[in-house]
Amino acid sequence: MRLCFSCVTLVTAAAVAGDGQIDLLPDPASGLTISTPGSYVLVDNVTMTNIAATAINVNASDVTIDLNGHTLSCPGGTSLGIAHGTGSRLEVFGGTIRGFGAPGISTGSDDNIHDLRVDSCGSGIGINGSRGRVQNCIITGTSTGVYIDVPGDGTSVIGCQIMGNTGGIEVFAGGCHIVENVISANTSNGITVNSVTNALVRGNTLLNNGGFGISNTETGVGNHMFLGNSAAGNTSGNYSGIAAAFIVSLGSASSPPPAGANTQP
Repeated sequence: MRLCFSCVTLVTAAAVAGDGQIDLLPDPASGLTISTPGSYVLVDNVTMTNIAATAINVNASDVTIDLNGHTLSCPGGTSLGIAHGTGSRLEVFGGTIRGFGAPGISTGSDDNIHDLRVDSCGSGIGINGSRGRVQNCIITGTSTGVYIDVPGDGTSVIGCQIMGNTGGIEVFAGGCHIVENVISANTSNGITVNSVTNALVRGNTLLNNGGFGISNTETGVGNHMFLGNSAAGNTSGNYSGIAAAFIVSLGSASSPPPAGANTQP
């Protein structure tokens, strides 16, 4: 047995029954707010009719939302798909967020966003808290696929496909790990590391972006590590702001590149 919250504004009580999950169905006109820890599951597709309302607001810690193969969508406007306002440790997975005029997801601290598709939103996933994790997501058709804002220190973006956006990943926070993503066909840079420190950018594939594959704008001592990335076909150049000694052009190399080298054709 599950408790179903359908077309309500505020979820305040957790169901303790059966599999321990609470069914969710946001009101298309107003969305809903989760204010109690628990495990929630979306029971159907939802298309918002109020283009200024957030579909799911989370104002609690220790919340899990399983989209259960369903889609949260909105025909533009200024709305968000899922917003983590207060608390920490939100987990969201298992569905699609589409068409919201603001970010598809806006996170807090220690949030884990994984195995999602986010497409055609104002921006994809906005990281607004520290130590977040974005993994195995597909992000297309947004202004920026993953935007790690200043509070997002220690965020990891791992194993995502980020393609057909304006920009791929924008890093404005220190200590972030950008690892083994495929970032392609964005109209600007694939990865932009701004004036921050201690970023690890490792094992990413950057193809046919309209700007640079990777752009490091840190002009001082950023203590960044750019290791084992592969870039090709990026309009402005494959790498910018990375020392030439750490880049190997495979066409002119007489032997396999050393471990950790950043490569290009």
